[in-house]
Amino acid sequence: MPTMAALEGYINDTSSALFSLAALIAGQTSEEIEHLARHAGLAQGITPGDGVAAAGCFAASIVRTTAGTAEPRLRIEEVFAGKETRKLRAAFDQLLGEAKGI
Repeated sequence: MPTMAALEGYINDTSSALFSLAALIAGQTSEEIEHLARHAGLAQGITPGDGVAAAGCFAASIVRTTAGTAEPRLRIEEVFAGKETRKLRAAFDQLLGEAKGI
């Protein structure tokens, strides 16, 4: 999504609408329930993005870790390829060593 407002609009039209529909099916509808449905939809819609952002930050730290080594620099595609390589293992080991203070 290009902006947060666009993301909120999309989520309001999808996830929040489903929460509203569920409340309607359950026989409950009011202004307060619509308000809660909107917030529940926003929470559900934005939360997976947080996980993606965290994975991206972690991958970026692995790539940065290899930037200052004699090893050829690890590319972001290699991190998400789903295959363990010598370069990836070395990057993990280096990152683990830094975390442990070694």
